[in-house]
Amino acid sequence: MKITQLDRQSLREIRTAVNAALEPLGAEMSLSFDAGNCSFSGSTATYKLGVSLLDDSGVAITKESEDFIAHCHLFNLKPEDLGRKFSANGDQYELCGISLRSRKYPILAKKVGTDRTFKFHQDVICKISQEPKE
Repeated sequence: MKITQLDRQSLREIRTAVNAALEPLGAEMSLSFDAGNCSFSGSTATYKLGVSLLDDSGVAITKESEDFIAHCHLFNLKPEDLGRKFSANGDQYELCGISLRSRKYPILAKKVGTDRTFKFHQDVICKISQEPKE
């Protein structure tokens, strides 16, 4: 495919191709690569490349997951609650981190089956702590 102009759609396709090309390198080096945000003009584009170490289960270690392990006690959680599944608004989510800079919505969780991360109010913690562990 030949790209003649840099627009949002072509940059999304480029990001997908770059992430796919970096996947084998990441597996070889036990790293996770992610071509993130992009700024562009008509003829140039700059991506932010994120690199993370992988834990023993092959999941990327992020700043938010490290913050969860270090500060989960502030929300009456335990480090082993990282990755715990819970339901909210009729969907299943998995705890993936804490954003300490966010006062209203500090709890981060990924929707099960997708890579989308959602923010939750700390009141959701009460609900999580009452659900049985899976």
